[in-house]
Order: sequence, then C-alpha cells, then structure tokens
Amino acid sequence: MREHVLAAGTPRETLLTPGTVVHAHMASAMFDETVVEDPYAFRPDRTPVHHMLLGHGAHDCVGKYPARAIVPEMVRRILLRPGVRPLPGSERAVDYAGMPYPQHYTVTAGTGASS
Repeated sequence: MREHVLAAGTPRETLLTPGTVVHAHMASAMFDETVVEDPYAFRPDRTPVHHMLLGHGAHDCVGKYPARAIVPEMVRRILLRPGVRPLPGSERAVDYAGMPYPQHYTVTAGTGASS
C-alpha cells in the first residue's frame, strides 16, 4: 500500500515498496543468535519472551498455562506405569531429530520390559 522501512536504523534495514511480498517468520526469532544466547540449546531458564512456540504478550496461546501442568504430568504418569522403561542402554537417549526441542524418547512397555 505504501513504502515502509523495515528494521529502520539496524544493519538489516530494508525498504519495502508497495506490492512487495513479505513472509513473516515470527518463531524464527527464538533462534536469533544476536538476541538469544546459544539458541539451539535446551535452556529452561530462558525468559518467556524467548519462547515463541506458544506465543507471547498479546499473542499468548490460552492453552499454554494449563499445558505447563498437564503435559509434564501426562508424561510422568506414562513413565510410572508398570513395565514402562527406557530401552536398555538408552536411559538418556532423547532424539532431537535435528530440531531444537526433543522429538522422541523411545520406551518399551509390557511384561517383557526389564527393570
């Protein structure tokens, strides 16, 4: 609709002219090394402003607060079930699958599970 200077006054200042196609990647800010120290490391001590998966400020996901209690409790309950154990030798083998957050943690269940 009109010209706009994006990120004015910064090294990435960019003039956008009318008709420019813009694709916003809000979540990618979590991995901006100029803002977030060691962005690909799992760091539970990070401030909420650096966790954009469930939004921040006006864009907060209303389900994120109950999820903080519900998801860990669901995982805990599964891991406490009789016979549920990590695969032998993989007690700490969390698979990140090339992502910054854990994607898989393989367990075995049933009477054949070893203690």
